[in-house]
Amino acid sequence: MPQVTIQCGVFKGSDRAVFIDRKEYGGDIVHQLDEVYEYVLRNINMGAEIKRLYRKDVYELPTDCIREMICNAVVHRSYLHPSSIQVAVYDDCVEVTSPGMLFGSLKIEDIKEGISIPRNRALVYAFTYMNIMEHWGSGIPRTIRRCKEEGLKESELLEVGGNFRINLYRFQDKTRVGKGTEKYG
Repeated sequence: MPQVTIQCGVFKGSDRAVFIDRKEYGGDIVHQLDEVYEYVLRNINMGAEIKRLYRKDVYELPTDCIREMICNAVVHRSYLHPSSIQVAVYDDCVEVTSPGMLFGSLKIEDIKEGISIPRNRALVYAFTYMNIMEHWGSGIPRTIRRCKEEGLKESELLEVGGNFRINLYRFQDKTRVGKGTEKYG
């Protein structure tokens, strides 16, 4: 079934004109979450933070925000919609597009304030049980706060073409990977 896959792509520039890489993930949704998360990490910049004798890998985007975007797309998407979730990595952002508009009476301003109306309650309960999500509506406000803390442009939330989209903007200065880190390797 095409609607239970996640399509991933890396593009040259800031639009979908030129593919650099693409991959589609199927199977169980927890496996898809893991694979898509790792795909994004492989395709964004990584740096290092050195504390005393130890080196720690640090990505240019907060990894908890990447996880949140992908998890939300899987849990809140419309499974009646014939499209796949799409995760696109551009030079300027990582974009996650989830089939279906916001559920019920939700508006973008509401989810920024932590209001959540789950579309797929069984998935929400299962993911909460597996400690993948908290089921408090805290993910989007936390993502916005983390980006601000890291000095990134605020995440963009959009409803477009019957879909919900979130853009997590990358640093324009590619020598800067994360707060207090320098590009490494």
